[in-house]
Amino acid sequence: MLIDTLKKGVFARNTTAHAGLPLPGREFVEQVLDAVSDMLWIFDFYSGNSWATKHLSAATRSALGIGQAVEASP
Repeated sequence: MLIDTLKKGVFARNTTAHAGLPLPGREFVEQVLDAVSDMLWIFDFYSGNSWATKHLSAATRSALGIGQAVEASP
């Protein structure tokens, strides 16, 4: 779902910028920005920063099988 939303965002950007189609709606843009935010937190998580999971949306944590936010070990 996350990747699909990102792909739709890229497509909307390209069709708006290059084909002159109307701007996407506010709700769609918010969904894409939420997906981008989750993707950036995933990069942090996979770079070894377990604290990043607390910033992920519940849907993304569930899709990744993380469940709840992971706390860093001392």
